[in-house]
Amino acid sequence: TIALLKRFFNGGKNIHYPDLTGKIVVITGANTGLGFISAREMAKLNAKQIILACRSEQRGTDAVNQIKKDCKVDNIEFMQLDLNDL
Repeated sequence: TIALLKRFFNGGKNIHYPDLTGKIVVITGANTGLGFISAREMAKLNAKQIILACRSEQRGTDAVNQIKKDCKVDNIEFMQLDLNDL
């Protein structure tokens, strides 16, 4: 019950964040949805480099600029990746 009370008083949020120092993160489909939220949250965890692999160059670049503006980091870049094109 103590664990449930702690979770309730913390708002149900994970308070144990991993340290991503020195790690390179590649996220596919990171221009919208869960990929975008994941990229934004990982930008806050000190990753060495975050690569947003997206199909659309315009939407991927917009996502990179938005994350840079929100998190005030410069270790994010866009890489065009179309998984439908073999």
